[in-house]
Amino acid sequence: MEPTPIPCPTCDSLAPTIEIHSPKMLQDVAASLVPYLRDGRLEEIPWDEKFLIPEQRALADIAEGKWDDLVALNFCCTRCLSHYELAVETYHGSGGRWRRVDASGK
Repeated sequence: MEPTPIPCPTCDSLAPTIEIHSPKMLQDVAASLVPYLRDGRLEEIPWDEKFLIPEQRALADIAEGKWDDLVALNFCCTRCLSHYELAVETYHGSGGRWRRVDASGK
């Protein structure tokens, strides 16, 4: 029998997946996450050095419509340690997603 996960109020209030198809959607998703970072419910996780991801703008900048060609940010819930990623290709407009991932990135 698999253990029942402990409910987490932070993760329960976050959408597990949001497909992002427009700049407005990216801005709205980022704006909805800023309060979670400010009050410490989410913490940004830096990319592992083995990935060649350019330095990223702050989530607050993205919420204000300022981003680079690629948005690639990782977050962790400070209560239950669930991982999330915000990954969007903005240069060609192919979009991306906000999603919950496990610790292995699946």
